[in-house]
Amino acid sequence: MTDYVQLTRNEIDRATSGITLAELTRHPEGKWCAAEVLEHLGLAFSGTARSLEQTLQGGLPAATPKSLTQKIFTVVVVGLGHMPHGRPAPAMVIPGKIAPEEALSWTCRSLEEMGEALTRCAEKFGLSVKLNDHPILGAFNIEQWRKFHYVHTRHHMRQIRNLRSQA
Repeated sequence: MTDYVQLTRNEIDRATSGITLAELTRHPEGKWCAAEVLEHLGLAFSGTARSLEQTLQGGLPAATPKSLTQKIFTVVVVGLGHMPHGRPAPAMVIPGKIAPEEALSWTCRSLEEMGEALTRCAEKFGLSVKLNDHPILGAFNIEQWRKFHYVHTRHHMRQIRNLRSQA
């Protein structure tokens, strides 16, 4: 089993090592800055953690069957590890609530909480049971959740490295 939560943390650490407040807040017109990218990820991590905590409290939800489109995109994202570009973020993960200087630490805490919730769900339900729907891709099992967040983070850390290199 690959420790995708640790790989996700490693991606964040590599892309943000030594990042300054100026680097966190600089952005091209109409694009997110690094702090907003981090907040977006933190919102995704905390949303998954919250959903998993509800599952732990209330029992295993019935997984919604995936559409053909969801199956294809799950293969692309989770199976092949490719995050398509240009898709707008769902409303629940749009940044704008966290101060830039807090974004990195808050995001790392959110990742840790999500990792713990995933571990508890794995212990209670097993690794292969589909639980909790991703808002776009449908229900994932534990390993799919872990890999999705790794692929998603890797995609956004490339954006942060690009923002930093443009300075």
